[in-house]
Amino acid sequence: MENLLSLVVNATDNCIYVKDRDLRFLFVNSAVSRLYEADAESMIGKSDVDFIAPEQSALFNEADRRVIDSGVKECFRFEIEIKGVMYMAEDHKFPVMIDGSRCVAGIGILTPKAG
Repeated sequence: MENLLSLVVNATDNCIYVKDRDLRFLFVNSAVSRLYEADAESMIGKSDVDFIAPEQSALFNEADRRVIDSGVKECFRFEIEIKGVMYMAEDHKFPVMIDGSRCVAGIGILTPKAG
């Protein structure tokens, strides 16, 4: 079943990622690694700022921090430049709760559209 889930998550063009409370990647799918032009395994333990400009990563980090701190899901739309390409994006962020009260990580599903 885990293999099937991995196939599904990596088949989509949507970027799917999980970050810990320090905003470091715990998981990225193949769409994230393509967008950031980095190997998925090498991204684990690193943050957005290791792959994109600080001002761009700040957009992600601010929203991730809100979701992790509040425990409330959020969706937002924005323009962002990554590796010289401008994207319109929609980002859905979800808290990962333990014992129903403590948020330990955040999940994001980002839909980038070049242009």
